[in-house]
This record gives sequence, structure tokens and C-alpha cells, in this order.
Amino acid sequence: MVRQNRWNRIPPSVHRWLTRATPRLKLLYFGFLDASHPRVVKSPASQIGRNLRGQPSRGDDRFRKINGMSSLMEDLAELHSLLLDLEEVEEMLRTGPLKVAAQQKRSEQKLAECEQQKAHITALRKAVDGKQLQLKTNEARIGDLRGKLNAASSNREYEIITSQIDADTMANSVLEDEILEALEKVDVAVTDLATMDEQHKAQVTKQKKLATEVESATAGLEARAAELNGKIDEAEKAVPTNVKDQYRRLRSAHKAGALSAVESNACVACYSELSAQRNIALNLNKVLFCDSCGRLLYKVRVTAPE
Repeated sequence: MVRQNRWNRIPPSVHRWLTRATPRLKLLYFGFLDASHPRVVKSPASQIGRNLRGQPSRGDDRFRKINGMSSLMEDLAELHSLLLDLEEVEEMLRTGPLKVAAQQKRSEQKLAECEQQKAHITALRKAVDGKQLQLKTNEARIGDLRGKLNAASSNREYEIITSQIDADTMANSVLEDEILEALEKVDVAVTDLATMDEQHKAQVTKQKKLATEVESATAGLEARAAELNGKIDEAEKAVPTNVKDQYRRLRSAHKAGALSAVESNACVACYSELSAQRNIALNLNKVLFCDSCGRLLYKVRVTAPE
């Protein structure tokens, strides 16, 4: 039994369409069939340079297809990948010092909190000293009043001195309670200061560690950026001359966002669906910019599942 090839399985309606199709449309159709297809061999559209206005054929290296992705699309995909890598490296170079500065600011804040807590402890201790001085003053006055009490010349004078002694004694009792409460506050504040001091030391250690890591990584990142820039300069040679100025403006404004892949017939960046004509143009190695977001488009390779 003779093995049936793809041509024999083409519906009659497609046969009728092929009789009226232009050479370019025939190439689009036959471009995805076997090389053994009879129309590929016999059709004038399959001959290199015939009726195609200089368009290379399938056998030309400039028009090779790998799972639907042309060489130009591969070059643009590689260029986009390099730009994304460069953008990531530049972002790391930019954010590294910023992270160190942020950690340094936190260290300064922790130090300021420690200094503020020390000032608070000093104020509490001054308040305690003032109350203790007042307590001693009251005790001395009570001693004087008791001496006057023995020298009182009348009952009225005795009662006045006694009432003053009682008032000062009550005031001293309140002062003692306040002093005890203030001393407890001092103890709590000292404990908090020790915790803050430990936090400050830990923050300083973290800051120094990060600064060391950033400093050690900077040289490698700068070398990687230089390497990527060299590769990008080489990859940009694949961008056609007639669109190179527009591409450079896009790259200057959007960096890696100057390009966008096309998946499932839609721009990955803005999800705008491409028309059938524009999709065919991409398959024909044409350079296109997205009508919606303006990015330079390339078609990604889709590998069929095994």
C-alpha cells in the first residue's frame, strides 16, 4: 500500500483555492509542508527568487524556519533576552547602594532612639533626686518643729506645731511613694535601653554585612554589565537599518521594554491581538511594531510537545 502524503490529504476546496492563489500565498501554504510535496517542487513560487521580489526561499539561510520562528525573530529574541539581563544587572547595581543607605539610616535611627532613651533616664533620675531632696528638707523641718514643740508656751501654739508636723509627715509619705514609683520607672527605662542598645548593635552588624556583600558584588556586576553591553552591540546589528533609529528611541525610553514577544498571536506586553496579515508578516521575517504599545515585535518559538 502506497503511503499517503500530505498533498493527497488536502481538501478539494483548498485545491481550488491554490489554483487562484498568488505565488506568495502559495509559499506561505507550502512553506509548512514536506519538501517532497509535488507542488513545492513544481510551483514557480518554490523557486529561489522567482515571482517573490527578491524574497529568499526556504533553502536560504536568511529564511530558515525552526518551529515557526525565523532567523530574524531569533536574533530579536536573543537581543530582548540580553536587554532583560542588562536591565536586571543595572537594577542590582542601582539598588545595592540604596539598600546600604537604607540600612545605615535604620542604624542611625536606632542610635537616636538609644540617645533619646538615655536622656529620658537622666530626666527620671533628676526627678528622683529632686523628690529625695524635698523629702530630706521636710524631714529636717519636722525635726525643727519637734524641737519647737517642746518649747511651746501655750496650747494654741502646741496645736499649730503639731498640725504642721502631721502635714509634713503626710507629705513625706506621699513623696516616698512617688520616689519608689520613679525608681521603678528608672529600672524599666534602663532595661529598655539595654534592649535598644542590642538592637542597635545588631542593626550595625547587618548594615556592615550588607555593605560588604554589595561592595564585593559590584565588581562582578560591572563586569557582567560590560559583557552584556558588548553582546547587545553585536546583537543590535540584526536590527534592520530602516527601523534602527526608531528602535534606539524606544530603547532609550523603555530599555528592555523596547521589544515584546508575540505569543498566541498577541503582544505579550499589552495583550493586543495581531491581525492575520500582521501575523503572516512576522512569519515572513518582516519587522513590525505593535499598533497598541509601539514595541518592536518578534515571534517566539513554540516547541510542540513530544
